[in-house]
Amino acid sequence: IDEFDKMDATDQVAIHEAMEQQTISITKAGIQANLNARTAILAAANPKHGRYDRTKTLKANVDMTMPIMSRFDLFFIVIDDCDEVTDRNVAKHIVDVAAGEARALDAPFTIDELRSYIRVAKKIQPVITDAAAKTLVACYRQLRQNDVVGRSKTAYRVTVRQLESLVRLSEAHARIHLSQTVEPDNVKEAFRLLKRSIISVESESVLLEEIDEDDLEAAAAVEIPNVGEKRPAEDEPESPAKPAPTEDSPAKPPPKKKAKVQLSYEDYTRYRALITTHLRSRATLDGVPGLKRSAVVDWYLKTHADEVGEETAAHAKLLKQILKRLQKDDLVIVVAHEDNEPVLAVHPNVDVADASAA
Repeated sequence: IDEFDKMDATDQVAIHEAMEQQTISITKAGIQANLNARTAILAAANPKHGRYDRTKTLKANVDMTMPIMSRFDLFFIVIDDCDEVTDRNVAKHIVDVAAGEARALDAPFTIDELRSYIRVAKKIQPVITDAAAKTLVACYRQLRQNDVVGRSKTAYRVTVRQLESLVRLSEAHARIHLSQTVEPDNVKEAFRLLKRSIISVESESVLLEEIDEDDLEAAAAVEIPNVGEKRPAEDEPESPAKPAPTEDSPAKPPPKKKAKVQLSYEDYTRYRALITTHLRSRATLDGVPGLKRSAVVDWYLKTHADEVGEETAAHAKLLKQILKRLQKDDLVIVVAHEDNEPVLAVHPNVDVADASAA
């Protein structure tokens, strides 16, 4: 199906059943029939504005509904980037086609041999082995976990349909090798294809400022606006004239610029999802209105000991920087003070599910 994004909505709805259940129901003249869908759908679509925007999701680039998108097993984004090797190969192939079809299609097998191979492969009905079934479950769990913790912004949410896609792709990979059983290697290859097709959005890295206790104390005294609400502009009072420096009172050195740490967007959203979910769960289940910053840092270092390793001090500093950004820039966390230590809580207007998927 070419120009799939330009199909009428009624036509797209008509193929829902064929794509999900591989059946077609027909009701005409009092006759009801269920037919098996015997073809796969290979569709091509164009981006909305002519070029694919890497900073947006696939849904934002292509005019397709989510129910239709979730029914496709694989997505492949073809981007026309300038690459010397690729451009040379494409140009060479086009010139070979113009020079003669035999020169361009120099395949190591004939068309009859390919047809015979496909005819034999389609008749095979591979059986999923116990080892392959365990691998399927493990791969599906990994897809779901990556989706829940917001490790990457993807084209769609991972549901049971992606598990069905894993099964279909594993069986198809077994047929390619003329195998009567689905082995773990077939499942792993299907998992690799599915992971590549869950298109991740490229986002700019997040810059984290050096932690400064004075900033947290000053911010805690400011009333936190609602999420999405802009802070009101405040008129800055005129600063009194400062006396010129003398020999007895030398000029003060200028304040040092705070160094910034660069963190990838995927890692930042993962930290954000884990922290906000933990704070909200403590408030909901245990009735704890907020946690001290040191308790949040200790909780993460303890629950992720394998990831932290021996770099405890570095991870503790990084977590404090992330907490500072969540409180000052994202307005996800509100801060109070108890025993001269910041107490953190998720802003009441923040939806933790949205924060996890951000």
